[in-house]
Amino acid sequence: SYGILTGGSGSALRAVVMILCLWLAGYLGRSYDCLSAMGLAGMWLLWRQPYLLFQSGFQLSFGAVWAIGGLGGLLNEALGAEKGWQRTLICSLCVQMVLAPATVWHYFRYPIYGLVLNLLVVPLAAILVYSGILGILLGGICPPAGVLAVGAGHYVLAFYERLCGLFSGLPGYSLLVGRPGWGQILGYGVVMAAGMGLVVRRKTMGRPAGKPAGKTEGKPPGFRWCGLLSVFLLYIVCFCVLLPRPQAGLSVACLDVGQGDGLVFTCAEGTVLVDGGSSSRSGLGERCLKPYLESRAVETVDYAIVSHGDSDHVSGLLELMEGGGVRIRRLVLPRMARGKEDYAGLVRAAGGCGAQILYMEAGDGISLGDLRFTCLYAGNPAQETDADKNRHSLAVRVSYGQFGLLLTGDMDASCEAGLLRACGPGDLAGIQVLKAAHHGSDTSSSPEFLDRLGPKLVLVSYGNGNSYGHPSPKVLERLRERGSRILETGRCGAILLWTDGKRVECRGWLKR
Repeated sequence: SYGILTGGSGSALRAVVMILCLWLAGYLGRSYDCLSAMGLAGMWLLWRQPYLLFQSGFQLSFGAVWAIGGLGGLLNEALGAEKGWQRTLICSLCVQMVLAPATVWHYFRYPIYGLVLNLLVVPLAAILVYSGILGILLGGICPPAGVLAVGAGHYVLAFYERLCGLFSGLPGYSLLVGRPGWGQILGYGVVMAAGMGLVVRRKTMGRPAGKPAGKTEGKPPGFRWCGLLSVFLLYIVCFCVLLPRPQAGLSVACLDVGQGDGLVFTCAEGTVLVDGGSSSRSGLGERCLKPYLESRAVETVDYAIVSHGDSDHVSGLLELMEGGGVRIRRLVLPRMARGKEDYAGLVRAAGGCGAQILYMEAGDGISLGDLRFTCLYAGNPAQETDADKNRHSLAVRVSYGQFGLLLTGDMDASCEAGLLRACGPGDLAGIQVLKAAHHGSDTSSSPEFLDRLGPKLVLVSYGNGNSYGHPSPKVLERLRERGSRILETGRCGAILLWTDGKRVECRGWLKR
């Protein structure tokens, strides 16, 4: 019934199987082995649902059991930990070490005070469990007795809640690490295994044959303390392996925001967000933009450039500025946005989060090291009062070494023609990548514009199955006729590019 009431998650079913193994072992008069029960639970769950292997709950639950029952038991024996607080400390260290890679992989952050918190939480866990069991058993016989039994568990949970609230308010409670690479995870495993092997070997070396485990007679007084310190230092060394490394080159992510636009440019010198909105997905800032930025260990966006003010380009950015979590240093708006009511919400949000507001027009540029954004076109002044905000769109060239990318917002064919007239001979030279205007609409990407540009790669951002018919089959055919490679967020999810300024690598998040 516990597994059913909790929704049948991987961690709950693991606990159910292990408890059944414990009861069955007692009934048959056999000894219970924690790791064997865990292995049986894992095999059964993966046989039923193989994809559970990639879920955070499955990894954290089984990892914690292995850390306590396997690694913790081994270290307790090797170090001769006899007191309860020593065994709790060793088990907490083991849990933190084993779960660190999965924690930062799924959540991008690491709880710095987790070790101390575990020392306060774990000793009371037995009271919580037995309180619940007694409440269930007594509740069916005498409800008042059941209520009294669960009272202890209630106060333990209340204490947990207050404790977590207290720790979450401490400075540096959660360290943003980002998602580590596979090389870092492999290195972490090698360092942890080698370090643990060395600690166990040194602490068991010289033990007389037949001497009971856990006895440390004849050892110096600091024997256990040296062992505990060795494990703690190993914990620190292992964690350093997971810390983010300096960014090499330029990474570009055309995020899958549904029917909208959102691009993130990341290099060693900083991060630039261009647009970030959707008309088909709510909560875009919290569910898409913030998780991606945190996965890259980005806490601060140096520039947030808005091509124009339509909600499918700014809704998520507005959420980021209003909700916090990621700091926006500078908000860059089109010059036509100055004093316009349509942009008042963005201006207020920028003021509320302390972001500096800049207005961009043709010829303006911003730089982060070798990464440069240059505005080539900021709309026709004659169309400044036009209600169609698509015609306010900025055309921005992104340059990094020999790499060139053109952003066109939601420009239509008339704006593209204006861009061609405004650009000099070299302004559009060397552009390999084009971000297709207006989600691939047939009002944009005119033949004349594509002929002048000649992009090798075209990125199209749209929501799969949208009601607008984006992207237009005519536009896709024009691009194919000109030999352009097309990557669409509606088909392959987020589009990821990387360049060192010469070589360009690109791939879609989904493979079809």
